[in-house]
Amino acid sequence: FVELLDHCTDGYEPHQTIMHGDIARYYSVVPETSQSCDATMGNLEYTAGCIALSGMCYGRAMRAMDCGDGRPDIVVFALLESAPVSLSVLLSHVVSTHYIGPESGYDRVRDDFRSSRMKMNIDDCELTPDQCSKDYCNAMKGPLGIMYSLHKLISTPGRLDKILFGRIEKHPLFSKTLHRLFRLAARESKGTQDGEELGYTVRCILMHMADMDDQMDDATYKSLTADKCSWDHGIQQQLLVKDDITSYEELLEFLQELLKDTSA
Repeated sequence: FVELLDHCTDGYEPHQTIMHGDIARYYSVVPETSQSCDATMGNLEYTAGCIALSGMCYGRAMRAMDCGDGRPDIVVFALLESAPVSLSVLLSHVVSTHYIGPESGYDRVRDDFRSSRMKMNIDDCELTPDQCSKDYCNAMKGPLGIMYSLHKLISTPGRLDKILFGRIEKHPLFSKTLHRLFRLAARESKGTQDGEELGYTVRCILMHMADMDDQMDDATYKSLTADKCSWDHGIQQQLLVKDDITSYEELLEFLQELLKDTSA
């Protein structure tokens, strides 16, 4: 499944993957009718691979492999083994998501999604517009589900969660990935479908990233892990435009200052 996350470069082009068997089952979570407008074969493989790996993290096992209660550890090992290409795809799938939605709505946004085409240079990936279709939400549960599952590894020897998040912090798409997470968190308070379906997961990911050294204050922790949040307009606007975080230390500082008055 991690091989589906191979990223094309000037010197490397992965073999064409045939979508059949279990992969086809994961691919079908997001119907082709919602992806065919703007998707390359690479986009489709990324979606299927991320959804499959997320399923392994939570124990939604495939016929060929019983994952029990979920094995995020083996998923992390596989991602690290194939890094940095696997992380480039994982993060670019979050940042530069191709259009996933009804064909009837594609023409008016076609130009806005041109940057979602696979780039030879990962630095060329740009944040694509927000989306709120049900199929988009299902597709995003793949990469976000993988990152969210890392909380299961907090008490494991070697702290695989820290290792993978550490690689993400050093990746060229780190700041843009956080920008997407911030936007999804803000959109939860705005009441959009993508925000309501993905907001809690995103807030927990942000909490985990910022608190790996157990330095987060109680107010920030409670605000990020609340079952439901409704941050005010000022907080929403800051999250929607924040795109310059370059480290987890900066992330913690930003979140604690932003959310310091939300515990009341």
